[in-house]
Amino acid sequence: MAALESVQYAIDIPTGECGTIALAYRAKDSESCYGWTNESYLHNFQHPSWKLDKGRHIARIRVVTAGREFVDAFKIINDAPFNDFRIEAIDQETKKKLK
Repeated sequence: MAALESVQYAIDIPTGECGTIALAYRAKDSESCYGWTNESYLHNFQHPSWKLDKGRHIARIRVVTAGREFVDAFKIINDAPFNDFRIEAIDQETKKKLK
């Protein structure tokens, strides 16, 4: 399983509001998927700098709010047909190895 290199991207969500974080996008006619940023809209949802080839990848998410930090990691499953493309939670044992 490949880990994303030190790619960082930040968005601001105002206090008292919530937001949904999209991790990746895959088109039906592609074996590759793409990490998601707001700049993805400028590249037809396929930002070339965020391309992830066929395989399994790890995305680590860091949220900072009100002086607190939350970090989690997810597995991007992109080694199967389009209908099986998915994002899964990572078990605690694997998370410990990522730190």
